[in-house]
Amino acid sequence: MTEDKKKNLEMCFENVEKLVNLRHSLDDSLRTVNLAIHHSMEEMDLYDTPEDDSRFEEDRLDTSNEIVEYIKNNFDRALWKTMQNVLPHYKTNK
Repeated sequence: MTEDKKKNLEMCFENVEKLVNLRHSLDDSLRTVNLAIHHSMEEMDLYDTPEDDSRFEEDRLDTSNEIVEYIKNNFDRALWKTMQNVLPHYKTNK
């Protein structure tokens, strides 16, 4: 195998490794965001709507300041963790 072919092959494997690592980070970020959505929906009591409850959803929602702040914090943490997971993939190797 020539030296050029060997270098190209090594670069291909390095790129595959980077893509696999990026995919892992993105999957982890997606799980974090989904968890934040799930917790927020639970906190706002959006699961298991009673069938005989004819009130509008907005009347049924608990939108107290504590709940809104809790939800905001959930999404802030999810965004921060996503940035921490993905940012290292954009660092250049010089």
